[in-house]
Amino acid sequence: MDTQKLFLHIQLAEELNEIAFHKPILNRVQSSLKNIQTFDIDNFSDASLVQSTLSLLERYDHVIILIEAKPQAKLNYLRAFFTNFIENPRKLKILLSGNNEGLEKILSILNYQRIQENTQETDLIQTIHSEFSLNK
Repeated sequence: MDTQKLFLHIQLAEELNEIAFHKPILNRVQSSLKNIQTFDIDNFSDASLVQSTLSLLERYDHVIILIEAKPQAKLNYLRAFFTNFIENPRKLKILLSGNNEGLEKILSILNYQRIQENTQETDLIQTIHSEFSLNK
């Protein structure tokens, strides 16, 4: 039986107008990796969407989270989202692109991988593919 796999994209922006509503990385993951569900949230998502996302994660055997962070972005409701992983460990892989001191303090307790900011999208897709392949 195949494991249930989820790719979650999280964007941390400094201003609401910086949120990209068209996310090519989600389309690339969906088209290049079959049987992978995708979802996205951002630091301007409301509390109910953040809570629903936590519930969604429980349905999947393997989760990869890509966080694209801006330095001055506030975590807002995502602070509780990330601290939940400390209190209730789950099997997931966190990839971080960018810098955000508040987020990095929380993630320092968890196992995460830093993605270089100049990483090409094709290399990022390959990293995601490799992570999902490791956990078939």
